Amino acid sequence: MRDDRHMNLFEHYMQQDAIPHENNISRALAILLETEPLLFDRFIDLVNAKLKSERHIPKPVALSSREIGFQQSASGLAEIAPMRIIGLALMPDENDNEGNAQAADNPRTDIAVSCEDDLIIIEVKKQDGASAGKQVKEQAESICNNLKGKKFLPEIISPPAIIWSEMIDTLQDVHRLQGENEHAALAHYLQYMESRHQEWFSVAPFNPNYTRNNGKAVWKRIQNLAENCAARLGAARTGWIKDSAVVPMDLGFAREFHLSAEWDGADFKGLKAVFWPGNNNSQGRFLFNNVKDMSWTEEKKIDGLEVKTVPYLKFSHIMGKFVMDAYCLPEFVGTCKTDIHDRFFEPLSRQWERAGWPALKRLLTEIPGLLKDQEGFLKSFEEKFEESEKNFAFVTFGYQVTIRFPADELAEHDDKSNLATREDKTAEWVVGAIKAMRDRILL
Repeated sequence: MRDDRHMNLFEHYMQQDAIPHENNISRALAILLETEPLLFDRFIDLVNAKLKSERHIPKPVALSSREIGFQQSASGLAEIAPMRIIGLALMPDENDNEGNAQAADNPRTDIAVSCEDDLIIIEVKKQDGASAGKQVKEQAESICNNLKGKKFLPEIISPPAIIWSEMIDTLQDVHRLQGENEHAALAHYLQYMESRHQEWFSVAPFNPNYTRNNGKAVWKRIQNLAENCAARLGAARTGWIKDSAVVPMDLGFAREFHLSAEWDGADFKGLKAVFWPGNNNSQGRFLFNNVKDMSWTEEKKIDGLEVKTVPYLKFSHIMGKFVMDAYCLPEFVGTCKTDIHDRFFEPLSRQWERAGWPALKRLLTEIPGLLKDQEGFLKSFEEKFEESEKNFAFVTFGYQVTIRFPADELAEHDDKSNLATREDKTAEWVVGAIKAMRDRILL
């Protein structure tokens, strides 16, 4: 069962020939403006910031001097007889077009706000280039047409659009000021919007109380963190693979690390940074030529963080494209550098033609205890190589290093950061841990 008692605010419009999602988010926003005085106050501040040199909208002294409506007709709004009509578009960004849709005879506004002698009309769009500016101008003109013959026609003002990210920031500010009550309608509206339009949300700091409902916020912060880590490493642009952000780096024995979230059931547990020393033959040779011993593989902590290193085999194909992997048992491989090089790296790390695959499988399966999951390896190798049209498999013996960053410590570092300016203390922490592990490997 949902614990959201306000879904009737957000999933109301389902009728034929409507734009349900656009109508739903507009209606819910109108209800919140009506029921949340602080939000209404901040909304007027946001509109006044758009008016710039124009006379600002006065904030009402009493609730009776303001009124908020949804899907109001131009003829009905004309009865208010405002002194000014302020026509605003609420859009993902400022990209708009004139469009070619015919103007309605009696158009309806998505949201109308009457405040003292001013009337604010808002055209809500969830997509760019949707002729929102043209529509809201036509709505304002239609209201004026309904007032022809009167002594006074309202002034029409068309300030720049409100961007959805600005509106979301305002909603979040109000939510924080009101104590972040997770059961409030405002909280549910933010969750509803975040699950559908994460791109409108600013990067938020990590929070140890996050759940999978906040998965998109976590991912957005991970992407931001990866970019800030890359900048500190003088690296090229970041990328992503599945649910991990990829940060390029040049350690000689590794060329990138991956950042991803870890979950404990529904709860956010923290992040893990993973990199692979010896992930191809040249990196493997660099590793064995530059380390004194392999005792680093037994480290349990680095800079106070949990670290785990396991030996593994990477199976790739053309241009080193990853196909599958298989993990080895650390206690079987051991830590003797010469032994590891002679027993595993040299005999395994090379290109294996199809004719040599039986020998490769024997080499890996006839050594008791080498593979962590021998049955799984044989099944995967059969599916991805033997039953395919591949003629060779490139095998590399290397290591996988995982460093874990707990959620509460991530939040502490984010509290010291200024994410808007890339003064990212968490990125410094992550990069510092990676470099500390590099130094330990090359000790």
